[in-house]
Amino acid sequence: MPPDYELESFWDSRFKTETHFEWLGDGQETVIPALRPFLQTRLSTGLPRLLHIGAGSSSLSDHLRDLYYGISGAEVAGGVILNTDFAQHAVDRGREAEKKTGNDAVRWERVDLLRWQDVVTLKDRITAGNADQDGPFDIVVDKSTSDAISCGEDILYKRELTSVPTSVHPLIATHLQVHGDGAISLEPLEVLALHLATLVRPGGVWIALSYSGSRFPFLQFSGERTMGTKLDTRIYWEKEKEVVVNAPHGWGKEGEGKVNVHAPDIQHHLYIFRRTDVPF
Repeated sequence: MPPDYELESFWDSRFKTETHFEWLGDGQETVIPALRPFLQTRLSTGLPRLLHIGAGSSSLSDHLRDLYYGISGAEVAGGVILNTDFAQHAVDRGREAEKKTGNDAVRWERVDLLRWQDVVTLKDRITAGNADQDGPFDIVVDKSTSDAISCGEDILYKRELTSVPTSVHPLIATHLQVHGDGAISLEPLEVLALHLATLVRPGGVWIALSYSGSRFPFLQFSGERTMGTKLDTRIYWEKEKEVVVNAPHGWGKEGEGKVNVHAPDIQHHLYIFRRTDVPF
């Protein structure tokens, strides 16, 4: 049986001992180049706020901080980068590491992005006292987190959930009340897309690195964005780009610092989705 990559218990157990591991590389040659031009075009209105999901034990967090400092050429405001993970061990370790940097540009929060209550709590905390409620983030960075989430089974929502507003996304609640037999089953990534749409302001981007060329079939779209009888997550996201990138080669024996020239090329897929102006 494959590992239970979608389970919090799997990652909490793993992060008890794992201090560093890179899924699909560290992002320097894939995620960072895709992110840089977006940051540069938004500098005139201030540094975009970034949500890094499933940050785990990757060094991508350090590279994101370095990119922000390099582009701004000045101090980066506290919390402009938020790392999240649903494994508490990863979050605790990340917080300890950030204390040693001597700044608060990067913060860590434990969030399960498939739980609507967690999403609402995160948004309310970040937008507290801010008149702009469109969404607290301009960017989502997702390095193989969607791959892990996709391992889970479909999520079943029933009409009785709508009696507690914070238990289900408003779009799902409306659908349960209006259509069907009072129940709906969604793929985990569809739920993620809905929840992220709540956290990202219109015009923002979701940059996702995946090992799969068919990771987001439900976001492949052409035509008018309207909501019919089918709950359609595509109204919130427009695929702007999909790029095939070569994965970093594996290395030789630890400490040798030699590239394994015998390793075949492996290709990963970088997706960029743009948040539409459809309100949630």
